[in-house]
Amino acid sequence: MSTLTVGFWYRKIDLYFMLQIVVYRSDAPTLGSPYGRAVTPKGVTERALSAPSGHLPQRGRQGCCANQPAKPQFKFSTEVFSMIRIAGEQDVPQILAIYAPYILTTTATFEYDVPTEEEFLQRFQSITARFPWLVWEEDGAILGYAYGSAPFERAAYAWCSEASVYLAPQARGRGIGRQLYRALEAILKYQGFQVVYAIITSENAPSVAFHSKMGYKTIGFFENSGYKFSRWLGIYWMEKRLNPVENVSNPPQSWRSIRQNGQKFSDILDILSLS
Repeated sequence: MSTLTVGFWYRKIDLYFMLQIVVYRSDAPTLGSPYGRAVTPKGVTERALSAPSGHLPQRGRQGCCANQPAKPQFKFSTEVFSMIRIAGEQDVPQILAIYAPYILTTTATFEYDVPTEEEFLQRFQSITARFPWLVWEEDGAILGYAYGSAPFERAAYAWCSEASVYLAPQARGRGIGRQLYRALEAILKYQGFQVVYAIITSENAPSVAFHSKMGYKTIGFFENSGYKFSRWLGIYWMEKRLNPVENVSNPPQSWRSIRQNGQKFSDILDILSLS
């Protein structure tokens, strides 16, 4: 997991101080550890504050200190530290805490009962063998996640994927879902998937609008396909083409194989850094 470290550097030759915020990765890519790039809601850079390099300007000071540089004036940033990173098994409790209210109080998912942490961990492990799972982390707390999955099981459907995103209440309306989806779609495209589907409950108008803005097109509607909270619900089927290739030779790369390949995993980190 990425950590936020404040480094204090004193350089005697130039007689100035530099205070800066640096983001470190704590694990190597070959270990498959979850990490990503720090981002900020308003485009603020990771270096929140720093003193200028070189000698600081003189301010006409007198006496023994006349030839010494003036002390830098530091302004500390109050911006929230946020990032998109790869989800790990240790994130399952927080992810499940976000998902559970959707099961109990909404029709966004057709599940009736909240799975146990053990059941959800098994689901996580099964999905991430083939597909990426990303989280939005803010000051150490996960506020949203997005992942890919298989909409069909037969071999000829190997180039199809399905995208899902869930956000905590305080994360909605901030563009977090959009950033998670962009990163997820870029990784799915890198893996070699040709199309990504979104399956949306008829009552979930905000999700339909969101996917439309993200470039998804409605290709079908299935009336009265699910029954929850004592009422019938329809399903919108939306799609987005990722790799319009006429002929393909190999099926998409699995997420597990990419994470075990140092160069390919480095490519994924590059994708996250641009998302």
